[in-house]
Amino acid sequence: MSLNWNKLAAGTLQVLFLLLVGPKITVNAQDDNPLQQCTSSSSVDLDLEQFSGIWWEVARQPAASMFCTQINITAVGNDEVDIVTWYSNTATYPWVNQSMTLTNFSMQDTIPNTGGYNLSFVAPPTVTPYTAFKILATDYTNYTLICGYTNATDSTTAFAMILTRDRTPSTDALTALETQGSTFNSNFGSSMTLVTQDDTCYDNHSNRNTFSVLYIFVMCLITCLLNN
Repeated sequence: MSLNWNKLAAGTLQVLFLLLVGPKITVNAQDDNPLQQCTSSSSVDLDLEQFSGIWWEVARQPAASMFCTQINITAVGNDEVDIVTWYSNTATYPWVNQSMTLTNFSMQDTIPNTGGYNLSFVAPPTVTPYTAFKILATDYTNYTLICGYTNATDSTTAFAMILTRDRTPSTDALTALETQGSTFNSNFGSSMTLVTQDDTCYDNHSNRNTFSVLYIFVMCLITCLLNN
């Protein structure tokens, strides 16, 4: 009994000694800071041919005032891209009516050390401020995870976004992507705001086109009747 007690006491003293004089493990407050996480994250090297094509923005954190967002990326030559983003700028007018463009951007022009790209778009009648975009992960055929920021010293400008090839991915697919993204940046997760990508994004265009065709048909009919 005495021997077991001595062993227990010795073990307890050893643990206390390690806690008092051993290396201290602390959690950096910046570990949960999405801006710091993004500035220190590396952007993956992209295959432009595979990355080109249409992407849909399906989730973002924090929420933005853009809806029905479509991003069309076209490879130009070996290392340049044209990017056209179509979107709606108000929830009360949800169908696409705005655009931003970037032409002949060199993918060699990356952010030093960590990669990523500083992009500024022409959005008539203005030009958007330069914004850093980092591709955290992509499989080219299904999803892309992005973090970014407009000001590297202002945490309110940090954001995360999920792009997919499928305009309306399933809830399970989105949840899986949010979870995957949270391993890179704390702006990802279940709190992300879903971006409107439903029928309202294009039904109104169809309705307006149908109305236009009907209007032309009626006017032609009236003209023919009057001529007769």
